[in-house]
Amino acid sequence: GMIQDASFENAEHIRDEFQRKLHDDYPTQFHINGRWTDISLLLTRLLEDSNGNRLHKTYTCQMCGRTEKHLAKNPMWTLPVSTVPQSLTAELRHRMSRMINQQCPDCHLLSMKEEFTVNANDPPPFIAVNLEDKRATGEGACQPKISAQVTVGDGPNKVVYKVRGLIYWDKAHFTCRMIGKGKEVYYNDGNVSGHRCIPEGPLSEIKDLYNISGSKTKGFQLTYVILSLV
Repeated sequence: GMIQDASFENAEHIRDEFQRKLHDDYPTQFHINGRWTDISLLLTRLLEDSNGNRLHKTYTCQMCGRTEKHLAKNPMWTLPVSTVPQSLTAELRHRMSRMINQQCPDCHLLSMKEEFTVNANDPPPFIAVNLEDKRATGEGACQPKISAQVTVGDGPNKVVYKVRGLIYWDKAHFTCRMIGKGKEVYYNDGNVSGHRCIPEGPLSEIKDLYNISGSKTKGFQLTYVILSLV
């Protein structure tokens, strides 16, 4: 209910309601003032699928054919560092179908493939995409080409999502950009503008989606992209 009632005008109020609810449910993990929040844990709690049938994970041995199928309750993926930027759709396609460093229990070879399939009839309402950033060690970062819409899955399992949130991190504090249904972008840094969401213009006209510049916001780098069905 809280998400459906959210808007740019009452974003801070909805945030506070979430904080109170999370604190009531997990008092040791989420403090009432929101400080020292683990963003990965926060997204896990918010996006966890109690339905249990929206996302499936399959492991298949490419040598002997052994197959294991599981329900995946958390629609979150980390995209690894990429030297050649691709669209977010392409990066997700690679992440959702890849060879993994895991031994097959039957033939004992490192030949396991991991594949995720979205239930197109009842897909996860939100997906969180973490962008790996190793620029501090000189290894680069994952900076995919971001457009207003992202396709997840293929064929009959294809689902179209909208980019609705961009979360930034400066090693100490999170800020965000929010994208409305008209593709308008609003920026919020609670330490600078309080509850106010600052309009920045159309998504297509934002020159740098990966960093936040400015004297008070220098150092923020894009860490998560939030996808939504609506």
